[in-house]
Amino acid sequence: MEPHVFVVMPFNVKEVQPKTDADADADAPAKPAVNVDFNEVYKLLIAPALTKAGCVPFRADQEAGAGDIRTDMYFELVTADVIVADISILNANVFYELGMRHGVAPRGVLMIHGGWSTRPFDVAPDRTFDYDGKLFVTPEEQRDETWRKSLAAAVETLATMFRNALAVDGQTISSPVYEELVGLKPADWRGIQTARAKYFGQLAVDWKTRIEVAKANGWPGDIMTLAGDAPTRFHRGKLLWEAASALIGMHRFDVALMVLDELLVAVAPVRAVLEQRAKVLEQKSGGIKNSEPCFKKVLVFSGHMIDKPDRPAPRFPSSKEAAVRERLAHQLRVTGVGAGDLAICGGARGGDILFAELCAESGAEVWIFRALPEAEFLEASVRLPGGDWEARYFALRDREGVKVFDQHDRLGSPPKGASVYARNNLWMLNTARVEADDPKNLHALLVWDEQPTGDGTGGTSDFAARVKKIGGRLAPVVNPTTL
Repeated sequence: MEPHVFVVMPFNVKEVQPKTDADADADAPAKPAVNVDFNEVYKLLIAPALTKAGCVPFRADQEAGAGDIRTDMYFELVTADVIVADISILNANVFYELGMRHGVAPRGVLMIHGGWSTRPFDVAPDRTFDYDGKLFVTPEEQRDETWRKSLAAAVETLATMFRNALAVDGQTISSPVYEELVGLKPADWRGIQTARAKYFGQLAVDWKTRIEVAKANGWPGDIMTLAGDAPTRFHRGKLLWEAASALIGMHRFDVALMVLDELLVAVAPVRAVLEQRAKVLEQKSGGIKNSEPCFKKVLVFSGHMIDKPDRPAPRFPSSKEAAVRERLAHQLRVTGVGAGDLAICGGARGGDILFAELCAESGAEVWIFRALPEAEFLEASVRLPGGDWEARYFALRDREGVKVFDQHDRLGSPPKGASVYARNNLWMLNTARVEADDPKNLHALLVWDEQPTGDGTGGTSDFAARVKKIGGRLAPVVNPTTL
């Protein structure tokens, strides 16, 4: 799950007094004050760095809904997975909010500093990550290619710092309050009755209902994907518990153990989770059989669409279709796809449809997971002027042995701010994972230009990383740009 990160920082343009040599020499002249647009700091540096680090950034001024912004701010300070506090200047609101978070939670605080004022005594000993605040003093007309490269490097550096800090956050105490007052209990916010808390509560009820529907229909992949929709780790913990319980009820013990292991990471080792895990292992060893998988092998695909004619940098030009098809056909022959296997893809023009056509011709069952309702999907991901992709999509959809599932119908709308395509990739991968039952039976095929940050969270680069993480088998990448 991507951590929900609430950013605490000054808003708008603030007058900043740069540090001078006076820190070392009392007679050094003071430098003139400068104006810094902290909204730019957030937009150009902090938010991109957090996104690169695998987080979902949020600022209080981003919430356009009705309600008291102060109440929403308190709710975020108490419930967010992580707080990033920019303490570059002595801003009263920032330090008030930072102090509040230190008082209600033992961890989940990262501080950053742009090199302006000296850090106050109370937080000076705490770990703080530096960024180059001078980048945001440069007038817009002077922001040349050198400046842009410096900014990109600063984003990458800060993203690495965030990523490394988050990797150990669960094992550290970042609040000086909890570090000094051993035994202090974190705030229990489950009973909060604000509009925002009630909204999350209503979502949880809807999710639980959908989980019950998925359980009744035998859709464990839906259950795992719905658990990933949770807005915070606390909510995800509740949904993962529901998911594990549903999977156990379906006798999907191996997958239930995977979910319980994820739950231990999400909420830390708690007795109830460990006891449930022990019960599952006892059921397995006591003769209650794990549900037999329905398929011998499961193949899942992610890849680029055929380029539009006006795409500036070719990624999958139409001239490469035959070569890509031939390479995919070879990989499927090597994998041994045939009757009794399952093939899963998203159904878009290009790689998806090529993969689905080849698998269907080999006798495999094909499941198409559509990210959007059909009319929208055709416009966004299938039609291409002068191409036959729409006709091929309909021929595939209507073919015996091919099933089409609509994300909106099965899972409902994605959480606010979430990518429907990233969620679709996760839905396909979760389904492939549970239908394969064992990672050695899961095979992933990719048509990808191998750009590491290519499509972002919903793209093939992200998909490949997730396949590796769960232990699936990755076929050699089919790169249209090198064929």
